[in-house]
Amino acid sequence: MHRVPGVSGDSRQSGAGRFLLITSYTVVFWFLLPGFIVAVSLMLDRWLELGFQAGHALTLPASILLAVFFPVLITAVVQFRLQTGEWPISSLPSDRLALRGLYSIWRHPVYLFYCLCLLPIAVLVGSGGMLLLVLPVFYLVVVLHGSREERDLRLRLGECAQGRQERTGIILPRLQTLLRLPVLILVRTLLRVKVRHTGTVPGEGPVFILAPHRSYLDPVFVACATGRYLNFVTTYQMFRNSGAAVLFRRLGCIPRKRHTRDMECVRLIAGTIRRCGAVVVFPEGERSWTGGAGPVKNECLKLLELFPDVPVVLMSITGSYGIWPRWRSFPSSGEVAVKVLESLRSSSCTDLESRVASMLRDLTEPASLSRRRTAGRGIEKVLYRCPACLLQSGYRHHSRGFQCRACGQRFRLAGLSLILEGQDGSPEECSIPVAYRSIRYSAGVGRVPDVPASCPGVAMFSGPSGGSLTGRGKVAVRLDEETLRLDGAVTTVIRLADISSVTTEGSERLHVLDGRHDLLYQLRFTRQSVLMWQDMTISMAELSSGRAPNRS
Repeated sequence: MHRVPGVSGDSRQSGAGRFLLITSYTVVFWFLLPGFIVAVSLMLDRWLELGFQAGHALTLPASILLAVFFPVLITAVVQFRLQTGEWPISSLPSDRLALRGLYSIWRHPVYLFYCLCLLPIAVLVGSGGMLLLVLPVFYLVVVLHGSREERDLRLRLGECAQGRQERTGIILPRLQTLLRLPVLILVRTLLRVKVRHTGTVPGEGPVFILAPHRSYLDPVFVACATGRYLNFVTTYQMFRNSGAAVLFRRLGCIPRKRHTRDMECVRLIAGTIRRCGAVVVFPEGERSWTGGAGPVKNECLKLLELFPDVPVVLMSITGSYGIWPRWRSFPSSGEVAVKVLESLRSSSCTDLESRVASMLRDLTEPASLSRRRTAGRGIEKVLYRCPACLLQSGYRHHSRGFQCRACGQRFRLAGLSLILEGQDGSPEECSIPVAYRSIRYSAGVGRVPDVPASCPGVAMFSGPSGGSLTGRGKVAVRLDEETLRLDGAVTTVIRLADISSVTTEGSERLHVLDGRHDLLYQLRFTRQSVLMWQDMTISMAELSSGRAPNRS
């Protein structure tokens, strides 16, 4: 049960006065009020001739609905009592919030299911006056009374009460809550993904959840392991389309601009935490291309330090990379394991960064999850050069794996493992992260691309870093030792020394931030690997200016 700090609650009645109040409320709410509603309705039926005879076609469904709604109503009363220590009586306000069970879905489940119970009762007694006149007036009174109670809760219990109201619905649940079960069923049946999870996340109060990001479906897997409404920190790219922005905001997502310090994102996260929400952060800042661990973003650690007493839950997800890696267009079936590793606080943890990094680094695919053969089509987006001959010749794909067009080396995938078939038939195995490091363009290891490099037919968008992007048509991208040149209807030349950020979005889009002029360029590579262009641009910019632009 979540007790709001600094709130003492109203003075409690005791003894005979308290018993009398609870008894009076029970008699009025459960007996006199419904009896009064039925009596007034029947009287209106006689005056206005609104009564009707409910046949079997109406009686049976009404009886079923009443048999469903009434137990839920009793459950809502019991859950309120168990979570707050009080009965749901306005004259006995509690200094605790009911946040679990039905109260994590609906704002006022007692009022909601009380009203829903009256509908089948109206059908069973055959009262048109109750359906058309009495219940609409009663519902309006309930709405007004509920609004007054909400204002009182916000005044007494502060921002946690406001957060609960934002995460729950009045009649229909919030979109995230509404979609949780259908999405889980879809993942299990259509994709045949088996999700098993161990450990628990705090069911109430503010909390940060940190998890690795290997797949598009990771948010779904995190949601499967928790019973809470979650606020995911996600890329701002999803909010550039107005329709998608409305959808993702309704799903509780918090946008973050990866190419710059995003103080608006920090403000939204801080507001969510103050309102006792659960914020999910992927500490690497982006989905892994290789399935391996990336560095922990410094912004993530600074964010946790802003709230030193808020619990930080570390969670591992294994198996998701094999189901839907970033370079593949469609997901496949498989098994995913979600595990809550530990819960800590930054105020009492002197090695938070190392613990988070260890969680990401030690994430390995269990044998039961990794040995399944993985389709390799699309792997050229990551292994843009052959690990055997280091040429950009591309691959031929076949049922058993893929083959380099230049040297003829055969490969196949199993989970995070890349298996090279030797000339003598003996396989040699290495991980995808190791294979990528061996072929990656990087000035830090003296492995830079041959320049100039070019790619025609690239869709280009541009605009200020904090605003919307405007389409500029197709351009030919050309990289040399000093500039990134975009030749289209209008030629744009970006000095490599002015580039402060080069990030990838999705599997095709490259975002280049000209920090000197505060301009963001989005380039969509469909013919060549966007990861290759990120590596080439960063390595050449580092050679040109002596510093590497941000990449995540």
